[in-house]
Amino acid sequence: MMRAVLRAAAVAVGVLMLATACHGSSPAPGPTSSGPAPAAQPLSPAWTSVLSQIKPDGTVSTQTALQAFALTFGPLPGVTVPAGDPGVMPDGTFALRWLTVHWADITQAQRDAAVALLPELAALNGGTARAGLAQAPAHVNAAPAVLARATPLRSDFFYTQLAMQIAGDIAAKLNGKTLTLDLKAYVGQTQEAKDLAATMVLDSNGLQQGAPTRCEIIVAAKGDALLGDDLAQTMAHEVWHCFQAQYSGHVVSPAASWIIEGEAEWVGDALYPDGHQVAGGNWLQYLMFPDVPVFTRAYDAVGFYSQLAQAGGDVWSKLIPILNATDNEDAFDVAGGNGDTFQNLWASGFARDKSRGDPWDMQGPAIPPWMPSPEVENVDNGSAVQVGAFNHATNLYQLNATADVILVVIDGSARISDGAGNDYLVQGQSTYCHRDAGCDCPDGTQVQPPPLTLPGQSILLGVAGDAEDAGGSVTGVSLDDFCKKKTLSGTWKGTWHDPNPEDDYTDGTFTLTWTQTGNTLAGTIQVTGTPCITQGTVTGQLNGKTITFGAVQGERTITYTGQVSTNGNTMSGTYNAPVCSDATGPWSAQRQ
Repeated sequence: MMRAVLRAAAVAVGVLMLATACHGSSPAPGPTSSGPAPAAQPLSPAWTSVLSQIKPDGTVSTQTALQAFALTFGPLPGVTVPAGDPGVMPDGTFALRWLTVHWADITQAQRDAAVALLPELAALNGGTARAGLAQAPAHVNAAPAVLARATPLRSDFFYTQLAMQIAGDIAAKLNGKTLTLDLKAYVGQTQEAKDLAATMVLDSNGLQQGAPTRCEIIVAAKGDALLGDDLAQTMAHEVWHCFQAQYSGHVVSPAASWIIEGEAEWVGDALYPDGHQVAGGNWLQYLMFPDVPVFTRAYDAVGFYSQLAQAGGDVWSKLIPILNATDNEDAFDVAGGNGDTFQNLWASGFARDKSRGDPWDMQGPAIPPWMPSPEVENVDNGSAVQVGAFNHATNLYQLNATADVILVVIDGSARISDGAGNDYLVQGQSTYCHRDAGCDCPDGTQVQPPPLTLPGQSILLGVAGDAEDAGGSVTGVSLDDFCKKKTLSGTWKGTWHDPNPEDDYTDGTFTLTWTQTGNTLAGTIQVTGTPCITQGTVTGQLNGKTITFGAVQGERTITYTGQVSTNGNTMSGTYNAPVCSDATGPWSAQRQ
């Protein structure tokens, strides 16, 4: 920590000395270290409410853009923000960017109020950037307390020089990809602004229409009061927005917030990892909600980029290709999100348990010492629970197991550990022995292949989704049932029919590939003839000749019930799929 703080201090002192020489005097910045880093705090409920409105594709509505801007910079006519103290939002660029995207969709009164709060937006109204309050409408100037400008603690020269130095540090990480935009930084927001800083990119005419040529970092009063690495980290975040504009060719990038803000937050943290005051809240958002899809994240996507780096990826070299990807799916793939190395530690990393091995301990710059609470499921003999994760998201489960044998079936990436030195990747279907005495059958034989050893009492299961939802089940089996002769194991092919469809899907086929362990069946299913469920996991029970099994793909399920023939080679019955237009009808299948 001392190296980074001293470096930031040296930069501040050197730049202030130069500013004094050029301008005669400059406000003292205060001390460069404020003692121990404060504990990280999650975002306020007001901000969480706004950010939760990000759509699955990463875009936001006009109303969300207006709420974000009003929370960050000040009130807008006709806009109601979520209740509660919003606290501090580390960066206002996302709110500024969202509003400019929806500028044509808001009222003239809202535009006038936005320009009064942030005069740089005058360019969007056909005016001149930094036009000042003189051009603000009279009805807006009637609120001087809101429009009062912050008194700078540091000069524009200081912030511009600091931004230029950080731009050089970033260029070094990008193998010489330099920032050529005209870069300026200054204190320019109202005293009431809730952010630390925001970035606005303009074309050569001072507008947001042509190719980017200018990048202005507008520091708020709360940002001007920062010290040491917290200040440097904030400025690095903003400078990366300038790089994004130059290398995307857009004054307002069309990329989603998980890319624009997630990248910027990671850059700031990576360069200045001791800036805990700024970084901690975004990290907590990531750690507290592992099941949130990456595409709907913003600043908290810092955890995603950190885990990419932990998986061995050169994140610096991927930032610009991710930014310029054709869409979110392409960006996720370019990042390495679909790669086995990343998928195999993504979900398990949320455990934050170094004793289980590196894949179970998330690592990253400025990460706070906080451990998430996994979802708890009981696994007893004869019980079965559904597990899974949304696409581009994860889930972490704590399995309180008393079962002799644990059968795990996952359609996706998963990792399991018992905290006693046993750690496995779940490959489709896996069987684990949870008995301290082992799982040899009473007659001295052993089922082949033998189950893997997993006797510990602190079992964690991490499940990750890629382009598809990950789904599956965890089933508890007694040793007696486990040792019974298998009867229905193998591949089955069948047909289904919907005699009264609510859509155009009346007939199709399915293929089951499963294993029977005692009375329990588990495996995978492929379905044709309907887009509702095309593949997934399947678990079931055989009681005498009565069979019941369910197919799962993400949040969608099909339940099959029926009878197995006496010779065990055919079975038939009825199915029910309430989430697939309430489809129901007969099915039949034959052993292959």
